[in-house]
Amino acid sequence: QPYKDNYVDSSFLDSLILNANVQRYEFRTLCHGALPIIWQLSLVVIFVNVWWRMQRLIWDLQWLLALDIVLFGYLILGGWRKEDHKMEDQALWDVLDVLDVLQALKIIFPLWVLAPLLQTLTRSW
Repeated sequence: QPYKDNYVDSSFLDSLILNANVQRYEFRTLCHGALPIIWQLSLVVIFVNVWWRMQRLIWDLQWLLALDIVLFGYLILGGWRKEDHKMEDQALWDVLDVLDVLQALKIIFPLWVLAPLLQTLTRSW
């Protein structure tokens, strides 16, 4: 070839468009987009922390079970939602409460069924 490998034509810089696809983002939009990732990471950290404390016998099993029952009851009764947001349509809240209970049962029932298997696996480990 008749020119060097790093050759740049003089018209290249004149026709170059800088930052053509740069968008301005709002801070609120960025934070809202990062929330699902932060939520998942927080759940993993909480799970590992509780598991570690249970293995070290820092927390008692009965205390943790009582805490679970209290938190689960609070979420099922919708205290976190009904106090903060006043809705005119009470029927919609009732439907959402039923859906919340069904979602919780989808998680709790398989764990309840698999609990003996998980218990034997953790004993053998």
